[in-house]
Amino acid sequence: RFLNPQASFQITEKTYRGFVMGIFGGDRWRGNLGLRVVRTDQTADGWLIGDPGGEPNPFGPITPVMLENSYTDWLPSINVAFDVTNDIVVRAAAARTVTRPDYASMAPQIELRPTILTGTGGNPQLDPFRADQFDLSFEWYPSRQSLVSVALFYKDIQTYITTATSTEVHLVEQNVNPTPAGSVAAGTNLWNCEFQITRPVNGSGGTNKGAEVSWQQPIWGGFGFLANYTYSDAKKSDGRPVEGNSKHTLNLVGYFENDLLSARLAYNYRSKYFVNQDRASALTADATSSLDASV
Repeated sequence: RFLNPQASFQITEKTYRGFVMGIFGGDRWRGNLGLRVVRTDQTADGWLIGDPGGEPNPFGPITPVMLENSYTDWLPSINVAFDVTNDIVVRAAAARTVTRPDYASMAPQIELRPTILTGTGGNPQLDPFRADQFDLSFEWYPSRQSLVSVALFYKDIQTYITTATSTEVHLVEQNVNPTPAGSVAAGTNLWNCEFQITRPVNGSGGTNKGAEVSWQQPIWGGFGFLANYTYSDAKKSDGRPVEGNSKHTLNLVGYFENDLLSARLAYNYRSKYFVNQDRASALTADATSSLDASV
């Protein structure tokens, strides 16, 4: 029945981009070299609570606020492939990459838990993941529908998205004075209290290195399988784990295909991974697996 300013926001994102690419090659080798430039302009609209003269609201007077963030990325890349034999290919690649944060992470909003004086919020000044990555793969094609490959990768992470907790003062609606020291009256049943707020922030960098093994093989009569395993060792510059990274990932797919029917049974597994830091506690997701079928 009324606007909740702490949970209301709008994100506007505009990108302007261009690229140039050159293709080269010779006898039994080929490749491309390119440069992409991306300009990103972001605007986050939200509400400032408690500003005198603002629009009346049960949480206190509210005033609209607009926070802006802009950045430009230069993203070079090079890819080269060598035909060692008619059925063996060696590929090498290097590139600079970016991955933008999701909109909720950039939202100028906050979710408070007044009973324990903690909360979580967004960060409109958040920059994307940035990394320089290098890949080397060896591919063997025993037949037209078969592939065996081994790939090595190394990512020099310039910045990543993590979480940090700090003390912030926010309004609380209560009938009695909150017990923690430092609570200050701000109106009828309103108090300014110190909260421990966790927000996404940019980390200083790290590395991710590992390998991937893949095997795709038809068996007989339209039956076949695909399998791949990835080992990923990602660490921040201070030695702590990177959010969302599982050291072990496995995919197994069995299939049947002919002119009329396509059926698949797929199994996926990922080992445990670090989610984020909530105050003094490290939150970790357990290993997960799934089984999917499609016809």
